[in-house]
Amino acid sequence: MPEEKVVDIRSEDQLRKIMTNQALIKRRANTELEAIADRIPLPESEEQEIELGLKAIALETQLLEKYAKYPTLSEFVRNPSLHGLTQWGATFGVAVIMGVAVLPHIRVDQPIFVDAHRSLITILLDELAKPTDEDIVKALCAQMDVEVEVGAKLSLAAKAALVEKMMRKLVDTMLSVTAHFGMVVSSENDVTLTPLGQRVRLHMLDAQLFIHAVADAHKQFQIEKNEQKAA
Repeated sequence: MPEEKVVDIRSEDQLRKIMTNQALIKRRANTELEAIADRIPLPESEEQEIELGLKAIALETQLLEKYAKYPTLSEFVRNPSLHGLTQWGATFGVAVIMGVAVLPHIRVDQPIFVDAHRSLITILLDELAKPTDEDIVKALCAQMDVEVEVGAKLSLAAKAALVEKMMRKLVDTMLSVTAHFGMVVSSENDVTLTPLGQRVRLHMLDAQLFIHAVADAHKQFQIEKNEQKAA
């Protein structure tokens, strides 16, 4: 199945404009996150550190809700009439908040597969929305190709078991953190996405597709330049 279109890039000028808008939205989101940090004083005790940490998460969650409620990139493509009616590019703001405010909590507790955390949390949210396996950890292992460095040589089965064990701890942390940010709710036997989690999922999926679209556009424009030189 072809990837859903999230942006229409027909020329290098158009690409430059899109990238400029992306940079502006990312800068705005970062500025808003910095304003939250400025509102949180330095803790004077361990108890206050927990209290202030929860306050920061609550404010960051409000900011995440603000960006996530706007249409995703693909929603703009499917409904062009949205242009001029509401803010385009909120997807970039969601990606910034996830990267700056949410992922560090995961990284501190589980510093494994760090380079894959952004992709893994997107896969996690998508798996909660559209399960492909009864065991969410096995689903993530199947969808994410990660390398594990080990001192001794392991069989493929042993290596897979090690990855699954490490991933299980990481998933527990991701579920805990996303729950704190209001993206998931847990019951005794189930974890479900909240409305915020659903919106964040859609934005994060589009953020990944945007990266691919920009890379493809750069590649195509370079091919066209080389062909012009060769003509």
